Amino acid sequence: MSRLILLLIVPVLIAACINPPPEELDRSVFIADTQYPDLPAYTEWGYNTFGAHYNEDVFLYTSSVTARATKDTLTFEFCGTLKKASPHESVTVYFSLAEKHPSTYADLVALHATSFDLTSSTAITSLYVNGKRKKGTISNGHLEFKRAQYLLVNGQPDRVILSGYFDFQFLTDTHQTITVKDGRFDIGINGNNFYMY
Repeated sequence: MSRLILLLIVPVLIAACINPPPEELDRSVFIADTQYPDLPAYTEWGYNTFGAHYNEDVFLYTSSVTARATKDTLTFEFCGTLKKASPHESVTVYFSLAEKHPSTYADLVALHATSFDLTSSTAITSLYVNGKRKKGTISNGHLEFKRAQYLLVNGQPDRVILSGYFDFQFLTDTHQTITVKDGRFDIGINGNNFYMY
């Protein structure tokens, strides 16, 4: 009898290991960076994290990154909080890339090894703090997709993992400088967080 139970349980356990539930792949995994332990380490595993130094504070993810595509622009939305502020302030950064128009999330692999100058007219950065847009200009910055790859589940693409770096300086219309540096991201994009308009 115990052999019969074992024969029934083992295949179920093996199937659970081979086929992780989709929600497990959507969770964030924080692995501290060795140089900057308040930030997630740079990884290429789809850990659904991002972080950066924001002036003297830490801008850290609170939800997964979303990607929105229109006929002529691709926008990534990074939502997080400033961890040292009391109370925590919400910050959202939008990176809008003109002339990039994927028709599905799978097309995002074309971003592999690409970099964008955030001061150019084809790479627009918008900054919101506590839901209010900061008015100003980007004085320097870049967004780099170091790696874009498929994550396969059972031999089929489940999502595209985008990993890379970002930094920028934002000069507000009130002459305040906001410096975002040491930014890194490791995100998974699939049908749950990719939208076409």
